[in-house]
Amino acid sequence: MLEINESKIYFDKEKSKIVFSGKMRLESGDYPRLEEFLYSCLEKTPKLTICIQELVLLSSSGISLLTRFILKMKKQAKNSLKIIYQENIMWQQKVVILFNKLWQEVELVKEKS
Repeated sequence: MLEINESKIYFDKEKSKIVFSGKMRLESGDYPRLEEFLYSCLEKTPKLTICIQELVLLSSSGISLLTRFILKMKKQAKNSLKIIYQENIMWQQKVVILFNKLWQEVELVKEKS
């Protein structure tokens, strides 16, 4: 588990799922830690799920970090990605569609609260 300020990120090995929760307003020094965590999770599974349902806020820098992560996955073309998001959180609705435009292979799963 990775705890940074008001956010928590953990990897469920059995489900190959990274779960984000809280408010992710990271400082510049936090991003390398998060990036390292994401890539270490990616190495452990060919099918990765990212769950952002419990993430109520993600800064623009966090969106950029996830964008770079998805683009790297696309370039490597050896993993699949599913993103689970909350339909009633406005920023999630807008951002996950952009992730799918970056890489059409991203499976989007919309959940209701």
